[in-house]
Amino acid sequence: MSTFTVYQTSTVEPQFTHVIADEMTDTHFSYRCDCRLKSHRHGNGRNLTNRQEYRDSHCSDNPRDVCIHITDQTIRNLKSINLKSIKLKSPPQ
Repeated sequence: MSTFTVYQTSTVEPQFTHVIADEMTDTHFSYRCDCRLKSHRHGNGRNLTNRQEYRDSHCSDNPRDVCIHITDQTIRNLKSINLKSIKLKSPPQ
């Protein structure tokens, strides 16, 4: 059984593995995986907002592409970015 933090929604696309990012730094976000690496990182383009990111898998154990959900649950571990100049949450829709 997978230990991914799987995003639960009725509109999930079955061709992707859906996960919630557990941490975001100034330059990357990461999510936990039950493979030998334990977590995978992807660049965030300095975008710290809540959103979905579609990425190629870095995992040989789970080669399906990944939809990474960056949510309020994602811990922001920021050091160098001036927090006054960026938005941490997506604008209301």
